[in-house]
Amino acid sequence: MLFDFIYSSHNEAHHGCAQQAAGSDEQRRGAVARGTAAAFGFMSNSRTYPRIVLEAEGFSLEGIDECRVLWAGVRRITTHKLDLLTSDEVRLVFELDGGTSPIEVSEEQPGFEQLRLLVETKFGFPLGWWEAAMKPAFAANESILFVRAEQGHAGDAQNARA
Repeated sequence: MLFDFIYSSHNEAHHGCAQQAAGSDEQRRGAVARGTAAAFGFMSNSRTYPRIVLEAEGFSLEGIDECRVLWAGVRRITTHKLDLLTSDEVRLVFELDGGTSPIEVSEEQPGFEQLRLLVETKFGFPLGWWEAAMKPAFAANESILFVRAEQGHAGDAQNARA
């Protein structure tokens, strides 16, 4: 499952960053076990997300010192949607150089809309990606939005987007 991959790193700084960015594995697994999205805290105002702060070289999450994404270090960007029973939540996942845990951000986070508009242009997301992520409702709608081509490999530029 995508979440198992996202939170599998042993890099404590980024592990903590990823958990604080979009909720911990324990929160998600507890919600699934109880069969209710309310356990995620995503369906009420009780969930507090860190604000996404755009910077010239990337973005950071307010109040989490070790959580910073540099544009130059982004290897891959994917999207998926969480089914929260009565609503959905679109997420962007930034996979980074250096073997650190990917950073996942939610459409519910303050600053997400500005980040979304910036990265879809900066990284050349496919047209209609946002609409494809949203529909159909209650489907994961996983998609690869950007893959950085490795330099020096023939054909990589053509195969960069999957």
